[in-house]
Amino acid sequence: MQKIIVFIILIVSSISVKAQDVLSKINDGASWMSGVVTPIKVITTNYTLDESDYTVVVRGTTPPTITLPTPNSVPGRIYRIVRNISGNGTISSYLSNTGFASTTYSHGNVLVLQSDDVANLWRQVN
Repeated sequence: MQKIIVFIILIVSSISVKAQDVLSKINDGASWMSGVVTPIKVITTNYTLDESDYTVVVRGTTPPTITLPTPNSVPGRIYRIVRNISGNGTISSYLSNTGFASTTYSHGNVLVLQSDDVANLWRQVN
C-alpha cells in the first residue's frame, strides 16, 4: 500500500511541475504579446512593402504607387494602408471585400490586406 501511495504522490507532483511549466510559458507568451510593437511608416513616393512594414501612412501631393510582395512569399502577412491625401492611389492587385479584383486605394480609407498563400492573392479583410 505504501508503494502505491508513494507512486501516486510522485505522479501528482510530476503533473504539478508540468502544469507550472506550461503556465509560466503561457504567462511569458502573454507578457510578450502585450509588448508587440507594429511599425508605422510614412511614404510620399512609390514604395514596395516588405517584411519590416505593417502600417503605411500615405502622404504628399500625388498618390504614390504601392507594390505588394508576392502573397505566397509572405503567408498570413497583414498590411494596413492609411490614406491621408486626396485622389486614388494605385496598388498591386488584391481581392476587395466586394469580391472583385482592385488596384486602387482611396482617400480617407484604411485598407487592410492579408496574404492568402493558398490562393496566392491579397485579400481585403476590413
